[in-house]
Amino acid sequence: MSISLMNSPRFQQEYTSWQQKIAEVQDLRVKTDLERQLQALVQEVKKIDSAHNNMMTKNTIPDAVNDSRNNLQSLRKKITRTLQDYERSVKSQ
Repeated sequence: MSISLMNSPRFQQEYTSWQQKIAEVQDLRVKTDLERQLQALVQEVKKIDSAHNNMMTKNTIPDAVNDSRNNLQSLRKKITRTLQDYERSVKSQ
């Protein structure tokens, strides 16, 4: 059995939520930055999924998993913070 973050319900729900919120952003600069961050997040998830698959077949844990995990956490926080800041700025106008 393969472990997949990409297909996990939590990731799918979070990803869909962010896509919907990003689609509503009117500021093109903010929207482009958020879309770029979301794509980077997907790439990190794919790296972790790949490492998990390698772990299952080769029975080793690549060193890159910790870096990807840290990058994933950082990107999630940055996306959340950027969306919150944008929503606050819209409400204050």
